[in-house]
Amino acid sequence: MSNISRRNLLALAGVATAAAAAVPAQAAEEPAKGKERTYEGESRAGKLDEALSQALGKLSGDLGAGGVADGLATWKLAEVTGQLGGFAGFHSVKVKVTATRSPDWPKK
Repeated sequence: MSNISRRNLLALAGVATAAAAAVPAQAAEEPAKGKERTYEGESRAGKLDEALSQALGKLSGDLGAGGVADGLATWKLAEVTGQLGGFAGFHSVKVKVTATRSPDWPKK
């Protein structure tokens, strides 16, 4: 190994990690709330993929809003919640997806 001590190497790694964490926070711009829509999906069978497919299906249905034929949605999984057990034997999953569209969604 070279003349770099473990202490210097760890300090360098810490600085690099802090710098990497700071860059996305500065560079990323949050979309304006008016330009973002939320879609929800639920699976009573406890299947995450089923709940996500349901939410994305709703998003897909809105993609052409305002007469746009080639809209592009960018989405993220914002929330996953569920219930398991209880007297009724719950086994459900709910998801929330937030999305923006290019071009922007029409104003309601």
